[in-house]
Amino acid sequence: MDYTTRLERDKPGVTGIPGIDSQHTELVFMLDAFLGSLKKDDLTLDFIYATLEGIMSSLKCHFLTEEGLMEIIDFPKIADHKAQHKEYICLFARELKALNNKHVEKVKIIQFVQAFRDTVIFHFTVSDGDYIGYIEKLITMREKFDISVLRARAIA
Repeated sequence: MDYTTRLERDKPGVTGIPGIDSQHTELVFMLDAFLGSLKKDDLTLDFIYATLEGIMSSLKCHFLTEEGLMEIIDFPKIADHKAQHKEYICLFARELKALNNKHVEKVKIIQFVQAFRDTVIFHFTVSDGDYIGYIEKLITMREKFDISVLRARAIA
């Protein structure tokens, strides 16, 4: 099941962390809306480039939020996850630079945005599952060793 379908089914998101879910939702919908506009409207290349810069800025903010959360929970695979983030930003920046050409065809821009959207959704649904799973394990471990939880279970 793709991320957009999961978003619709599991509103407000799929991670269970409201701030992360809302950022995922916003980024996916931003990319979808932009794709829709690209396919219908006659947008100037300056507008397209500025919009892509805005999307990249939002993506950077999102990655910083995730990385901050991973630092708080002492996620053991944080270096690998940060490397993925850096790779995505470099890819986006490289493509953005290539697209900042007055002679680029609109179809190439659409192809890039669609491919990048798929890459981002894969990251949100697969790669982010690593640290979400880690958080779930931490919560489960805390509950196992939380005296009040043990007492409540003993009383019940």
